[in-house]
Amino acid sequence: MLMFFLNSQFREFTLLSTQAKVSQGRVEATMSDNVDELLHTHADRVTALKAALGNHLSKDVGCEVDELWLMRFLLSHELNVQEAAAAAEKAIEWRLKNMELIQCAREKKPAGEFFGTINQYVCADFHDKRSKDGEPFYIVRAGISNAKACMDRVAHEQMLAHFMYKREQMFALVDQITRETRRLVKVISVNDLNHVSLFNGQDKRFMKVLSAASKQGEDLFPQLMGRSVLINMPQVYYSIFSLMKTFMSKRTLAKLAVCPAGDDITKCPFIKAKFNIDDVPSFLGGKCKCSRGCVGSIPNEQSQIIGERGDDGSTTKVVGARDKHIEVLAVEAEDVVAWELKVEDKGVDFSASLKLDNGEELSIMEVQKIKSTSGVQGTFPVKSKGVITFTFDNSYSLINSKTVTYTIRAMNMAEMKDP
Repeated sequence: MLMFFLNSQFREFTLLSTQAKVSQGRVEATMSDNVDELLHTHADRVTALKAALGNHLSKDVGCEVDELWLMRFLLSHELNVQEAAAAAEKAIEWRLKNMELIQCAREKKPAGEFFGTINQYVCADFHDKRSKDGEPFYIVRAGISNAKACMDRVAHEQMLAHFMYKREQMFALVDQITRETRRLVKVISVNDLNHVSLFNGQDKRFMKVLSAASKQGEDLFPQLMGRSVLINMPQVYYSIFSLMKTFMSKRTLAKLAVCPAGDDITKCPFIKAKFNIDDVPSFLGGKCKCSRGCVGSIPNEQSQIIGERGDDGSTTKVVGARDKHIEVLAVEAEDVVAWELKVEDKGVDFSASLKLDNGEELSIMEVQKIKSTSGVQGTFPVKSKGVITFTFDNSYSLINSKTVTYTIRAMNMAEMKDP
């Protein structure tokens, strides 16, 4: 029961953490990550696998289908040629049926309008830095992602397509690095559990599609995922995980690295060994501050769950009694920030401030009571890069919660000028 409970929570909140599990019959290339050595050692099996697949290898499937591609399947099926051939044939058939999705993934274009919807609620993407060993790392900000809101708007098949789109991008990247370095490179998945709560609830639809995506991803993209790192794990999860460790295999534990919440990230053995602290995003405890957020164009300072958005792009939030809601927006020089607010009767205190990269903080709007349901608008020209914090403060109210609806956008004037 404990195992099921924790697995269910991790599947919902960490998106990629199921990749940390190692299925029976799967092996890692622990003997060597040198692909030339691997190809030489298993040359007979690679030749047999090529013969088993025959004409399938001559088809255009959007990637190089050669000895290196085949080796990934052999390694994931205990060097069993028959099993590897069946899996590779299935992968080729899938790629032939999904060439449009594959092409969009490799060209980094959305493969449907629903991709924009998913990106509004799921904060997960590559960071543009790599590990000390040159491995790419894919970061999931589980605590601010909104699985329920996402699944209210997209179908199971659409979400599954989005996951496979991301897997294709992962594979394209690690395949390129592997061919350049002649090392079998895999993706490190970093799961940020900061702000995750047991009380956020579960979305069974999301868990179902996540489970399907994990299984399909392992079948179609073997030897893709490396270590899975769980950072900022809340104490309640860490306590459960500590109990579970006695029931987990050594192979599974070898795929996991855990950094509990509250610890100095520089003291985490895995992070210290694998990453330069300057390349680790600030929301993970590192020093990297990308201008528009290190992951998914969401500011590093964002701590609230990604809000509900209406058809007009507005966000609606209920600010509880004795509470406040904070929205952050990363801005560049020459941006113009525009906002529109609507608040139910009785109102909230609203303020806005800009924190520059040099640490200086400027007031954009002093605290004022906003009561208007017809809408209050404002603009602010930005002269230096920084982060704007909008605060909806209802802490003075002892009983009544308040509903606020707002739209906040940043437009760059330099980009809009005629060439």
